[in-house]
Amino acid sequence: MPIAPLPIAPLRFLPLPMPRIWGGTRLSSMLNKPIADEAPIGESWELSCLEGNASVVADGPLAGHARPELASQYTEALLGDIAAVDNAFPLLIKFLDAQQPLSVQVHPKPSESLNVAVKHEAWYIVHAEPNAKVYIGLNSGVTQTDRAEAATKPRISELIQSRPARTGDCFYLPSGTLHALGKGLLVAEVQTPSDVTYRIYDWNRVDASEKPRALHIEAALANIRHDVTEADIVQPRRRVADAESWRQRVCQCDRFAIDELTPATSIDWSARQPTFAVLMVLQGSASLSGDGFSIHARPGDTLLLPAALRVMHVDASVDFKCLDIVPGTCRSET
Repeated sequence: MPIAPLPIAPLRFLPLPMPRIWGGTRLSSMLNKPIADEAPIGESWELSCLEGNASVVADGPLAGHARPELASQYTEALLGDIAAVDNAFPLLIKFLDAQQPLSVQVHPKPSESLNVAVKHEAWYIVHAEPNAKVYIGLNSGVTQTDRAEAATKPRISELIQSRPARTGDCFYLPSGTLHALGKGLLVAEVQTPSDVTYRIYDWNRVDASEKPRALHIEAALANIRHDVTEADIVQPRRRVADAESWRQRVCQCDRFAIDELTPATSIDWSARQPTFAVLMVLQGSASLSGDGFSIHARPGDTLLLPAALRVMHVDASVDFKCLDIVPGTCRSET
């Protein structure tokens, strides 16, 4: 039974705050997240269809309805061409606040098995403290024996490439890449919809009960890839073909593409492909308007633009910056 007509307008969802041992308070102070819990909050899940953590519409005629329910009711109008491939929401969108470093970890490497929950992800650095770092990929010459001997020990961090992280940087991590997000970073994360993580080292820290978090040494060692290149991780920024100068492609893989938008003026936004899109507002503000809608967007807002929404007008502040994210239509795991 239809729940209501699908508004051909941006949809805003309630963020899902996730307490994490490494989290802080910047999701509230810098991205306007309504977080009251005293526990450190490491993640704000912005758009999710994972079981038990499905996003719910925040306002408008569909307020209170969950994202999977909308997909089943309005598949093509909401998802567009991607519906013919997945018939589900193919991304998980988050903000992360790393007050402390995340564990050294890896996600399942691609496999011919359809049951492998790969987790390709990209980190866009929203804010970086001085000397902040990310750890992505193995150093040259690291052997399987080196990794096995260093597992659970501080020395494991010496085997991973350490990279400076600055505001505006973007890093792509294909599933199977050994990595750790360093401390002092506020990040927008775009990933495939999986929450499978194998920790190999957690900086010897303990939780509030004085217990260390579980490690997954055997699974981690079995899933580390060796074929991830520098060109995969740090992709050159480029203008999208025939696009305006205020749009730059910062990451692309077969599962998603991310553009950074810095219009600093009034523009007409148009859909790049016959699928949904997602806007993540990073700084400044903007008014989004179209046929029958007018929405004010501020830092921390994440808006789902239904596939049926093809154009809208954007009145942006001079410091406005957002990410414009679209799904891929290829499902190859190469």
